[in-house]
Amino acid sequence: MEQPLLIRLEELGCNVKDGLYNCMDMEDFYIKMVKKAIAHDSLCPLIDACGARDVKACFERSHALKGVYANLGLKPLFDLNTPIVETTRHGGFEGVPEALEKLILEHKHFEEVIAQYPG
Repeated sequence: MEQPLLIRLEELGCNVKDGLYNCMDMEDFYIKMVKKAIAHDSLCPLIDACGARDVKACFERSHALKGVYANLGLKPLFDLNTPIVETTRHGGFEGVPEALEKLILEHKHFEEVIAQYPG
């Protein structure tokens, strides 16, 4: 693991080894998938569902993101997203907007970090 971005992701608490394993240990492919997962618009469906207070859609969108975050080893994002999944899984909505705000802030932080590593 020599790519500076991979080292930085590890420093941020990501489990890059697991993410690489799920990407057949292909660093370039892994980085491409991470960049796609952190793309500016990747949270939009969840934000829209939350704004509409559509609990079912919130669950579906957050659950899909949970899988992406888990497969790529993006633990900080996974951890912030999990309360949204678990609350909406059972039809609840209490605390979801606040949890989403935390996820959005961390997601933006990841966007800024990734932007420092073009390519």
